[in-house]
Amino acid sequence: MKILSLIVFSILSIITLGSYEALDVISNTTSDDDTIDGEFQSSGYNNPTEVTNFVFTKSNTNTAIGDGGSLTPQEEYYVKFEVLDYDSFQDVEFVELVFYSTNTALSVDPSTGTNGAMAVFEWNRNDSYTSVGAIGLSSTSGAVRTISNTLTGITWEVTNSTVPALSSLNSVTEAAFEFTFKISKVAEQGTNNWQFGYVIKDGLENLQGQTPDFNIVSNTAIQEGPTPDAGAFEYSMAWYGEIEVPAGGISWTAITPGMEFDDANSLQTTGAIKYISNGNYIEKVSVSEVWTATQAALDNVGDAHLTSSSIITSANPPQTFALKVVTGTGLSGSFSASGSGEEFVTENDGNYSAEITLSNETYLADEAGRQKIYQLKVKTSTDLQNATYEGQIKFTISNQ
Repeated sequence: MKILSLIVFSILSIITLGSYEALDVISNTTSDDDTIDGEFQSSGYNNPTEVTNFVFTKSNTNTAIGDGGSLTPQEEYYVKFEVLDYDSFQDVEFVELVFYSTNTALSVDPSTGTNGAMAVFEWNRNDSYTSVGAIGLSSTSGAVRTISNTLTGITWEVTNSTVPALSSLNSVTEAAFEFTFKISKVAEQGTNNWQFGYVIKDGLENLQGQTPDFNIVSNTAIQEGPTPDAGAFEYSMAWYGEIEVPAGGISWTAITPGMEFDDANSLQTTGAIKYISNGNYIEKVSVSEVWTATQAALDNVGDAHLTSSSIITSANPPQTFALKVVTGTGLSGSFSASGSGEEFVTENDGNYSAEITLSNETYLADEAGRQKIYQLKVKTSTDLQNATYEGQIKFTISNQ
C-alpha cells in the first residue's frame, strides 16, 4: 500500500501600499454640504475719457495748421475733435473744445465773452440745440447757459457742425465732433498767443442711484494728430481792423463864398464812427482834392478844388476851399475838442488825397469797439459859384 504525503506550502503575499492610504467605507451614511452667498458692490467707478485725435485746418482744405501757424480773424477754420469713453457716452454730460488766448487761464467753467479772449465750442446732452447732433458756441451769464451757432454782440461764429445725435451717443464709446468756425474780430493779434484746450464733464449717470461723482477733465492745451495730449500747439494771430462810418455822410447846407473857419456855419460834426481791431491801430482821414459841382445855378460852373487856407487868404483863387478836422473826446453833446484842428494840405498834383493821422490807439479787447466823432470846418474863396459840391471824406484804420 502506497502512502501519499501532501505537503502544503503556505505563501504569505505582502503588498506594501507605499504612500497610499486605505480608505474605510462606512456603510449606511450620506454626504452633505452647504453654501453661503458672497457679493461685493462697486460704486463711483468711471472710465476716464480720452481725446484720441485732433484735426485743425483752414476750411475746405486738408492741410493741417501746424505749431506756430498763422490765423486770421473772421476767416473760417475746420476742427475735428475725437473723444473715447470706454463705458460709453451715456454718462458724459458735456464736451467743450476751447480756443483761447495764452494770456487767459482755462478754467473748468469757460465762457465765450465779448472780450474776444476765448471761444467755447460745446456739445451738451441737456441742451436742445446740441443734443440733436450739433455743436455751438457756449456762453454763461449768471446761472443761464446759452448754446448757439451765434451769440448776440459776439463775432465768433459756428458756421457748420456735425455731431452724433444723443440717441446714438448713448450707445457708442467713441465719437467725433466736427465743426467750422469764424474767429472773432477782436481775437488778440500776436505771435504764438492762441491755443486749444478741452473740458469734459463725465459721470452723469450713476447706476447705483447715488449722487453723481463727476469727473472733470481739463487740459491746458492740445496739439494736432493722434496724440493730442502730447504737447501744446500755439498759433499766431494776424492783425485785423474794421471801421464803420455813418451811412448818411456829412453835409454842409449854409456855405457861402469867403467863409472863414470860425464861422458857425463852417462847422459840421460827423456821426459816430466805430473802430474795431484785434491789435494796436492808427486812425486816419483823407479827403478828395476835387469836389464835383452838381445842381449849379449857372452854366459852366467848375468843380471846387481843395487848397490851403493860406493860399485862399493870399491869392484867393476861384473855386477853391480849405478843410480842417478837429479831434476830441466824447460823443454828440459831450464832445470836447482837443484843439483848433489840423488842416488838410495838398500837393496840387491832381492825384493827391490829403491825409491826416487822427490818433494812435492801443488794443481794446471789446467786440463793441471804440466810437468817436470829429468836427470838420470849411473855408472858401470869395469866388465860389452857387452849386452843390460832392467829394469823399475817407476814414481808415491801419496796423501800427
